[in-house]
Amino acid sequence: MGADYEQLDAKRIIEKIRESLKPRLHFTPTQASASPPPVGSVSSQPLPPGAGNDPLAQDLSFLHAGSGIYHIPVRTHRKVLGSTVVFAKKLLRRLLTPVLEPQVAYNAVKTRVVQTLKNQVKSLLQAHTASIATLEAELDRRTIAFQAELDRRTIAFQAELESLQGHQRDYAAILDMVTTQMHDLQRHRDITREQIARAERKLRRILYALSSGPRREHELRPEPEPKRRDAESVTEPEFDYAGFEERFRGSEAEIKERQRRHLQYLEGKEPILDLGCGRGEFLELLREAGIKARGVDLSLDMVLLCQEKGLDVAQGDAFFYLNGVSDASLGGIFSGAFIEHFPPKEIIRLTQLCYQKLQPEGVLIFETLNPACLTVFVRSFFLDLSHVWPFHPGSMKYLFETSGFTDIKLDFFSPVDPGLQLPSMRNGNLFGNDTDLYNRAVELVNDLLFGYQDYAIIGRKALVAAQAP
Repeated sequence: MGADYEQLDAKRIIEKIRESLKPRLHFTPTQASASPPPVGSVSSQPLPPGAGNDPLAQDLSFLHAGSGIYHIPVRTHRKVLGSTVVFAKKLLRRLLTPVLEPQVAYNAVKTRVVQTLKNQVKSLLQAHTASIATLEAELDRRTIAFQAELDRRTIAFQAELESLQGHQRDYAAILDMVTTQMHDLQRHRDITREQIARAERKLRRILYALSSGPRREHELRPEPEPKRRDAESVTEPEFDYAGFEERFRGSEAEIKERQRRHLQYLEGKEPILDLGCGRGEFLELLREAGIKARGVDLSLDMVLLCQEKGLDVAQGDAFFYLNGVSDASLGGIFSGAFIEHFPPKEIIRLTQLCYQKLQPEGVLIFETLNPACLTVFVRSFFLDLSHVWPFHPGSMKYLFETSGFTDIKLDFFSPVDPGLQLPSMRNGNLFGNDTDLYNRAVELVNDLLFGYQDYAIIGRKALVAAQAP
């Protein structure tokens, strides 16, 4: 046995040990030196009990079973040298035990740690799964509660909306009723106001008819004087023109505000004569401005109303009255909505007569409808039964020039509502790219249909009379 022992080759013994360990460790020496087998990569050897079908549990069971590597049983199949080989293996195991013990301890601890971590991960996973289930259940509960609350509020909102819509319909009905009633009240107020005004005019006429004296001081009529009418005919005019103006011309405040623009031409000019003074709006403006003025009108109702206001007004024919005024004695002559009641020949004569009666640098102002605006014919000219002829601003300017007036000015006012006008093109593509052509056409149509409804022509008598052309 000693000879056999001396002839032992340690290198061969170690190789044989490695060869014997291969089936038990299930990996080659090269694998052992490089890295451990991957999780789940167990051999076909029987697994320790309790591994189940979980690959991770199978690998942990395998590591636990192989942690004590120095307890590997020593066997041999050699008959001749079997006892020697066994002895050598035992000896080698004894020699390697101090070296392998730390590794064995490390393997056991690592196995336990991995097992503990696996158990903790499993517990955490179970807790996480339970938390997720709880959260999902809570989310489902809250979703159901939220949907129920949303449905409840939606139903309540719809009910409230239907209620509001019902109230809105009620309010609309009430508003329509109130609007209708307001219109009815406005209509009744206008009717009542007209009735009161008509009664006032009749009362003035009755008082006038009952006044003493064969002739009133304010009456100025062409000679021979017509036969005086009885009281009944005086109190009932053939046509209530004063009532017509009350309804269609506008309120006295509106007319005063519109005529205020003419005061600038008459400052420092006295006296002023208002031909066809009507309700006396311009005479009131002149009185407020401290300018001495007098009016004349053929309508008895207009004259009596002006006298009631304390204005200096005479009843009579304007042409007859103007003929009775001394030449070059008036500082200014004004007529508003007057000349359209006469034919052209009469207005030509009136213009020349006014020039004759004005002082040098006296001012003549005729305010009338503007026939260059076609809307005037529909809204104003044909509405008044006493209108005779519309005078174009161009022809009136020529008439003033040929009558000797200078510094002639046309002043247009009272535009038609701009909302009725055709819109101009801003960035369109009509007529190619020439939007100017379209805009010029629009301006022409707007001026023709929706221009200024009224104008005033103002002329000044020259300081030195010029020979009329």
